[in-house]
Amino acid sequence: MRPTLLAVLRAVVGLAFLVTGAGKVLDHATEARRFAHWGLPMPDRAVYVVAALELLGGLVVLLGLLTRLGALVLLFDMLGALATAGRIDHGFHLLAPVVLGAICLVLAARGGGRWQLVDVIDPA
Repeated sequence: MRPTLLAVLRAVVGLAFLVTGAGKVLDHATEARRFAHWGLPMPDRAVYVVAALELLGGLVVLLGLLTRLGALVLLFDMLGALATAGRIDHGFHLLAPVVLGAICLVLAARGGGRWQLVDVIDPA
């Protein structure tokens, strides 16, 4: 896969997770109700945990710092979304985790391509 395409995928996924993570923080009450509906334990706290995971994971993937590890963590986040929201609500709650998870799988396997922060820190 071309390094430029990997960089574009990295940017798309990183931004997507930054947006979804921020949404969980900014509209915490609504997200906690959704998490409760999907059967997650301690939904109030779970929202903060998932938001932190998505914000941090999205940032490291976007910047290209620990891209493979960040993408792998976010892949497991999307598997969790499929097992909860996707199983209960279907529709977009089924499609988005599949698409984002597939891109995370590619990034975990192939790396982040060009213009990664890790290239600046360790160009070897």
